[in-house]
Amino acid sequence: MHVASERLPDEWHELSAILDVMEPDKVRRHSVIFFQDAIALLRDHMDRIKEAFSPDRYPQVKQQLEHAYRYEMAVTRQVQNEINRGLGAL
Repeated sequence: MHVASERLPDEWHELSAILDVMEPDKVRRHSVIFFQDAIALLRDHMDRIKEAFSPDRYPQVKQQLEHAYRYEMAVTRQVQNEINRGLGAL
């Protein structure tokens, strides 16, 4: 599930990524598949989500998200390379 601010409607971020930045010890990064899970996350963390997109906080949150996204991409590339090496050995 992705969310965006009314102020920045073109900057969408995965809800669990936002919560991971805002509450790293409470929320684990994961995909939201069921509406019930999305509703619970929104209900339980709406204040933190609003804070994340606030004008004062969003620049820092965006920087943290970009760092997390770069890290995930690097890990994904590494896994892909390992898979390709394994397939090449067949």
